[in-house]
Amino acid sequence: MSSKKETIKYFDMFAGIGGFKVAADSITNKKFKFDHVAYCEIDEQARKLYEAAHKSKKAQVIVD
Repeated sequence: MSSKKETIKYFDMFAGIGGFKVAADSITNKKFKFDHVAYCEIDEQARKLYEAAHKSKKAQVIVD
């Protein structure tokens, strides 16, 4: 039996302050691991808090 975990990559869309990332980071599973690849948030204040709280600069910003 293989002990290698399958990776699930996810993009945190409409990220807010990162609630989904917190949940995904807290999952412990013997079969899967979660890999945060980027996030999207249009609100500047939420984006700043997300980056500070999660030490992430992987933002994808779409501005009309």
